[in-house]
Amino acid sequence: MRPASLLLMAGAIAAAPVLALAVLAAIGAATPGPALAAMAASIFAALILAAFCGRDLARLGDALRRAAAEDAAAPGWFAAKPSVPPLAALARDMERLVRTLFERSARASRKLEADSAIVERLPDPVIVLGPDCSVRRANAAAHEAFGTEGSAPGWPCPRRCRARWRRR
Repeated sequence: MRPASLLLMAGAIAAAPVLALAVLAAIGAATPGPALAAMAASIFAALILAAFCGRDLARLGDALRRAAAEDAAAPGWFAAKPSVPPLAALARDMERLVRTLFERSARASRKLEADSAIVERLPDPVIVLGPDCSVRRANAAAHEAFGTEGSAPGWPCPRRCRARWRRR
C-alpha cells in the first residue's frame, strides 16, 4: 500500500478520537500532557490498524486478480486469510462467489459442448447464419450436402440465399 493511502486511512481512523481529545484539552476538561499522549497513542494505533487493513485489502485485490486470470476453484486461491475480522468475512464471501462463478462457468461450458455434439450429430444439414448472412456454424451434414467452401464458418452466404432469407 502506498504511504499516502496509509496516512489517509490512518487519518480517517484517528480523526474522531484526536479531535475529541483536542476539544477536551482546549476547554480545560483534560490536561494537555495526557491529552497529547492519548492523541499520540490514537494516531499510532490508527497507523497500525491502517497497515493491517491496507495489507489485507492488497491481498484481497491480488487474490481477485488471480481468480479472474486463472483457475479460481483450485485450492488455496486465497491462501493468506485477512487478520482484520470484517475483511476476513469479506474474503470468505469472495471465495464463495468465485467458486460459484467457476462452477457456473464450467456448467455452461459442459452445456455448450453437449449442444455442439447434438447439432453435429444431426442427420439433417444445419447452417447458422449471422446478421450479415455469413455462416457462423455448420454441422457435418451441411458440409456434406453443400460442400465445405459454402458452409465454412465466416464464409459469406451466396446472393440468392441472402435474397431468399430477407424475403421471409
